[in-house]
Amino acid sequence: MESITVFFASKLHIVIVLAGALFFVLLSKERKIVFAYKALIALPIAFLLGRLANLFISSPRPFVVENIQPLIAHIPNNGFPSEHTLLVATISALVYTESKVLGVIIGVLAISVGIARVLANVHHSVDVVGSVGIAVFAVVISFYLVRLLQTLYADRLPFLQKNN
Repeated sequence: MESITVFFASKLHIVIVLAGALFFVLLSKERKIVFAYKALIALPIAFLLGRLANLFISSPRPFVVENIQPLIAHIPNNGFPSEHTLLVATISALVYTESKVLGVIIGVLAISVGIARVLANVHHSVDVVGSVGIAVFAVVISFYLVRLLQTLYADRLPFLQKNN
């Protein structure tokens, strides 16, 4: 069980990123462009909001607070938000905007990453929940900004067709 936790906490995020990239590659040209716009907006927003939240929310890592050994090596810095969870939750929410089924599947894997990081004693639950909240917020912003661009500039940007 420990080796599964370590894999989920330290390697599963790579699988999710690759799955998101494969999903992107397999989209039609029109959907790929819209998805890219959403990703180019959501990923930086999620990153910046995560950094900002880190400045205002203090969450010492469990292995520091409880003086225990984590399952994976980590520096004893602020644990909020979980960057691994933030990345994969953003990817899963982005995929969800194009494919509900695959988005949910990747979302379950993303939550599994967060749970594993809690079980590995490198994050608290609040770090994971905060990451998911930031990710969903960033993707919602990107979704509506792209919709606005599609409405306002469809005549000037024909490659940004409204497909939903």
